[in-house]
Amino acid sequence: MLSSDLDGRRVVLVSTGETLGKVTGLLLSPGPARVQALRIRTGAHLMTVPWGTVQACGPDAVMVRRAPDADERVSGGAAEAAPGDAMGKSLVTDQGDRLGEVRDVEFDPADGSLLALLTAGDAFHGTQLVGVGDFAAVITSDAVDDASAAD
Repeated sequence: MLSSDLDGRRVVLVSTGETLGKVTGLLLSPGPARVQALRIRTGAHLMTVPWGTVQACGPDAVMVRRAPDADERVSGGAAEAAPGDAMGKSLVTDQGDRLGEVRDVEFDPADGSLLALLTAGDAFHGTQLVGVGDFAAVITSDAVDDASAAD
């Protein structure tokens, strides 16, 4: 599944059918590379929903087992470019080579494992993710070699 597939999708609490908000992004974490949380907008607030609470990613809604706690609420504004969200950020190697801009993220909806980081012309193995900051997503140089070998 692609991150862009989830953008704007409703997040619904399984136990009540209540809509908690809409997906605005994914927060990623390395080692093992996976989706750490969904970012959702509910009214004027951004919140994070830990991936472990996701029951299913359906075609119409993401079903979650519990609502975000108060400490999972993020302020607005700068939170739009939060560390962990790779979309629209530069993709660079751990050697400092810029590979492009992250256009999308492919992940396994069953377990949240990161499959690939996609730029305009290439796909890089998600398992090579080193980290995501406020400026860039960083992958190992090995990921570039692997992508070149696949061509």
